[in-house]
Amino acid sequence: MHIAPWSSVIGTALLARLASAKDVTLFGPTNQPEESDVNQVTSDCFLEATLAAVIHTDLEQLTGMLNNTAPNCATVMLYGDKDIEPKKIYINLIDALDEGASKSPWIAAIQEAFRQITGHDFKTDTVFSKTGGTITSALRAIYGPTYAKVTSGCDGRRNVTEKATWKPTVLATNKVAGALANGHGYTVRGGNDTHVTLRNPWGFSGIDTKKYPDVEDLGEGNFNIPVSMVDKQCADYEYADILNAAEHASVESALTQSSASAVASAEALAATMSGPFSLETMTGESVFTFISKRSVSVPTPTPSLMNPRELEPSYRAASVTTSHFVG
Repeated sequence: MHIAPWSSVIGTALLARLASAKDVTLFGPTNQPEESDVNQVTSDCFLEATLAAVIHTDLEQLTGMLNNTAPNCATVMLYGDKDIEPKKIYINLIDALDEGASKSPWIAAIQEAFRQITGHDFKTDTVFSKTGGTITSALRAIYGPTYAKVTSGCDGRRNVTEKATWKPTVLATNKVAGALANGHGYTVRGGNDTHVTLRNPWGFSGIDTKKYPDVEDLGEGNFNIPVSMVDKQCADYEYADILNAAEHASVESALTQSSASAVASAEALAATMSGPFSLETMTGESVFTFISKRSVSVPTPTPSLMNPRELEPSYRAASVTTSHFVG
């Protein structure tokens, strides 16, 4: 049987390109995602504004879901719409850069992985097509369906924007004319009673500050804008409902107190019983074994909540399906 040479099978042009091309890696000199990498050129503000929000608040999540497995190759961990656990998607970085819209390898890899699990075409979906997508779909792909949450309108703006320093948050705008682009997604970086700090995934503010002098351009797509101007164009806020350090500590304290209470109850029970005996009780992941009423072995409860994704379901936000299309 005749077997064609590799040059015939995969093409001499591709071989030449691979031979001459410099190996592609996911990240630049800092070896991690940077907000400056996010410069939207296709109709995917819903994804790129979300990625910038995750970099701003939860960089560990991004670095944990991306991995260079070999020269020009990477894996991306994303959730499908009904997945409880993320899928590992293998990506050829050279192909992803050719097929995708971003020139940043890690963003191109996520775009390709997102395309595989959702069918969204980043190559044909240009900024002019206005097809767009939903911010919630991006949050769900990154965090899973449990953590993606949408506000009811924009009434909770102050509460949401103040938490945007640790909860990845994106503003979706409506079709009302104003300083912000219509039907667009902006990374929310923070806010107070008077202003909201936003980042445009285009990499520049996109606002004519001569026409809107109350907007302060901070560079690289970041700007401060009065809350009245944001409220006028707000469709909703969408965010990943994860915990900050203080919230972690509060939950850990509650679980520790619960475990300590269980220990005290078990010790009291052991004191009323004649030995020798063996009693085991389970509280969460802590197991307490009692040998006799005079000899009680009680391991110190050590709830492990190093990662917000390890929280019990009762602490997680409910998934929400309502979301606006933005591009």
